[in-house]
Amino acid sequence: MSVNVSCPGCGAAVEFKIGSSMVTVCPYCRSVVARGDRRVEDLGKVAALADTDSLLEVGLQGKYQGKPFTVTGRTQLRHAAGGIWDEWYASFANDQWGWIAEAQGRLYLTFPQRVAPGQLPAYESLAIGQSLHLFKGTYFTVAEKGEARIISGEGEVPYRLTPGEKTRSADLSGPGGLFATLDYSDDQPAMFLGREATLEELDLPERVKPVYLEERRIAGHGLNCPNCGGALELRAPDKCERVTCPNCNSLLDVSQGELRYLNALAPPQVDPLIPIGSLGKLAEGDMMAIGLVERCVTYAGRDYFWTEYLLYQAEVG
Repeated sequence: MSVNVSCPGCGAAVEFKIGSSMVTVCPYCRSVVARGDRRVEDLGKVAALADTDSLLEVGLQGKYQGKPFTVTGRTQLRHAAGGIWDEWYASFANDQWGWIAEAQGRLYLTFPQRVAPGQLPAYESLAIGQSLHLFKGTYFTVAEKGEARIISGEGEVPYRLTPGEKTRSADLSGPGGLFATLDYSDDQPAMFLGREATLEELDLPERVKPVYLEERRIAGHGLNCPNCGGALELRAPDKCERVTCPNCNSLLDVSQGELRYLNALAPPQVDPLIPIGSLGKLAEGDMMAIGLVERCVTYAGRDYFWTEYLLYQAEVG
């Protein structure tokens, strides 16, 4: 049953359509409105949404494993390193909620899990690459951990969203495509478990897919290196976070929307087997090689080198 209330920030009518949602963002003044037993509360204002070229939107309906859901809201978070990503909230039947994280062109659908106090490790004890036994003999690997800040949002959210609040979390990968997030925002950490999901698995309507599959001009932006002034090119300008100048080999940060010099890299010692900018066919479709990294590990006093290539396609990421 929907509930209509007056926004304590501007007085406009706002609606809680989902019985189990805790807050909604006023579409007029962007106040975060929390409801209680007797009154509503203004938790503060969120900034305008950043343009993330998202393929989802509030009100979108789909199905996951035969269960219908509605996308009711989202939050935007800014990583300490500057990147922005979206987290969407899907309302299922019987007050069940799913979290859809959208980052780097991929979608991850997870659901909250019941965990006993003390079952999850402390945030400070986690290390990238660490193996964790979470449940039933299943081991996960810590893929990422870090802090972020809530900067914006819209629609209805199933938890008490506080603008500007810092959050700490860790993402873990498991066998068979399993994915887990450990959330350390509260005193008692929480676990969300699921997997990476495709648009088809979410059974989203056809109208959203052209936005996602739209051809981008992968030839990209033409820019100048702030160190040497030479021309360089971003072939995936909406996804790129680092670019190397082909003239002076400077490593540049582009995560803030402009070029920033980081440091100079050594010139590559090998000619790429896959030329940068070339196209090739994989099972996912045509992919473009947009970058390479030469890596090295030292074992028993000897250096072992290998090369990794970054491939990109707008549909896949």
